[in-house]
This record gives sequence, C-alpha cells and structure tokens, in this order.
Amino acid sequence: MYEAKSLAMYYCIAPVHMGAGTGLGVVDSPIQRESHTSYPVFPGSGIKGALRDHLGTTDDENGMISSAFGAEDPGEGAGALSFTDAALVAYPVRSLVKAFIYLCSPVSLARFRRQLDLVGEQHEWKVPDVDVDVEPGKALAATKSPLLNGGSGDVVSAESFTFEATVSEELRKVAESLSGYLFGSSGDTNGSEFFSKKIKSDLVMISDSDFEYFITSTTSVEAHVRIDDDTGTAADGALFYIENLPPESILSGIVLASRERRKGSQHDANEMLSWIREQISGHTVQFGGNATTGRGLVHVSISDPMDGEDPGSPEGGMQ
Repeated sequence: MYEAKSLAMYYCIAPVHMGAGTGLGVVDSPIQRESHTSYPVFPGSGIKGALRDHLGTTDDENGMISSAFGAEDPGEGAGALSFTDAALVAYPVRSLVKAFIYLCSPVSLARFRRQLDLVGEQHEWKVPDVDVDVEPGKALAATKSPLLNGGSGDVVSAESFTFEATVSEELRKVAESLSGYLFGSSGDTNGSEFFSKKIKSDLVMISDSDFEYFITSTTSVEAHVRIDDDTGTAADGALFYIENLPPESILSGIVLASRERRKGSQHDANEMLSWIREQISGHTVQFGGNATTGRGLVHVSISDPMDGEDPGSPEGGMQ
C-alpha cells in the first residue's frame, strides 16, 4: 500500500520517442498515446525503467536503489516506488512572434490540477471556464508577450493559424505555478532560467478540440534507414518513419511510495520519496528509444513531499 506521494514534472529537452509498437498508418513507429484523448503519454513502467537505468551507474552499497525499484531477486522484496503515467500539460507550437509558444487546454490543465490535489500541493489558480472563456477559435494568454494585433484585436499565432486572444490573470497564475514546479522559484536549474521565464510569459490556452489538432498533427516524424551489416550501406526496402514528441513538451505525473519492503530495512514512505528526489530531481534523464541518436533527454523535477506550497506563489519555492 502506498503511503506517500509527490508530483513529478517532465520537460523534454530533445525529441522523445516513447513507442507504442507497430504503426497502422504512414508512421511505422508512433509515440504512445492515450486511447480516449489522443494525448501523448509517458507510461509509468517506462519512466520507472528510465530512472532505474539512470541510477544504474551509481554506488548502491546501502541497497537504496534495490529498495526503491525492486531487487533482481524477487525474494528480496518489491520496490517501494511507483510512477504513474505522465500526462501532457503543455505542448510547444511554432509562433510568428516568439519562435514557439506553449499551448494547453482546459482538459490538460484540469488533469494537472487534479494531480496537485492528489499529492496535497497547494495552488492559487483554477481552470478557466471551458464554455465561456475558451471557445473554439479563441485563446487565453498568460501575458501580452505572445500577442499580435490582427486589426480587429489581439490574436495568437500558432503554426498557420491565428486565434482571437485575451490576456487572462488566471492563466498567468497557472504559468507561474507550472514554471515553479518545473524549475523552482529561481528557475535557474541546469541553465533553464530562460525557459522558466518563457513558460511564465508564453503559455496560451486554446479549446480542447483545437488542442487535439496540434497534438495529433504537428509532432515530428523522422525518416530512418536500416544499415546492412555486411555492406555498410542502406539495406533495400529498409526505410521507416519514427514519430517523436517535440522538445519543450511538458508532462506531469505522480510518484507513489510505500515503506521500504526489503528485509531488514526501516525507511518509511516519506524517506523513500526524499531519497528519490535527492537522486533525480533536477537531473536530465534519457527516456524511450533512439538514445544513440541523442533522443529522449528529459529534465525531471520531483516536488518536496514535506513542502505542500505552490512554488509559483510568493511564499512557495522548491528546495
């Protein structure tokens, strides 16, 4: 039984391919998506495997890695940590004004807020009213930064589309909170100060239906060719296409912890959460496939289980 939990945030630094097997269309190897929303997703089992692999080169004399993720010998006890699937919160889209902006939707933010509630994190924002504030073809912006003047009013540019836009104080609070959970109150984590500020200024909410178009139509698709081992050249008929989640995508999930289950161990659930946060939070971890081609680099942040304040609020801050 899990006795403690923390929020986990994932910020893609390079294209990420968390595959779903054989493709049915033009793309031979698509990314994994939720069946009911089509949102890209990082499966919890893949996250746990990636983090375990990341820690594989560290010294485990005290057995904490085995305690957290499970020992090779099943008789030694199951792992104390579990990771939920990571859901999409915000998605990067090209813009005429700011190179790219972060798009979100009522559903993506409502799910993020639900995760905050589940782990007991305080927050000072609510999801804008989907029926009133975010109709199809319209947008809310956290600040004036990504806005263009379209003649009849302010608009947001996203790919080849424009959305009639207004600035939302509520969305500004969301952007502050999101940036804080990703990079801390200072935002200066692994050179991420620029992106911490960009999230605060360039977060844009559109309707769920408009959001679905972008997340299903604008992912990157790369052509690959298998090399023949004997000739060292491209093999006949070996062209295939791989889909990736683009850099700057933001996802969130939950880390669940129980007391240490290894025989003779005594760490409780909160101690296990604190340990994984110390080992992982702020690190860049390789997720998914194609590691040899520089794919899958993800910045991971885990909130402090002993601090429930919103890091986007004046009093909050990740330690």
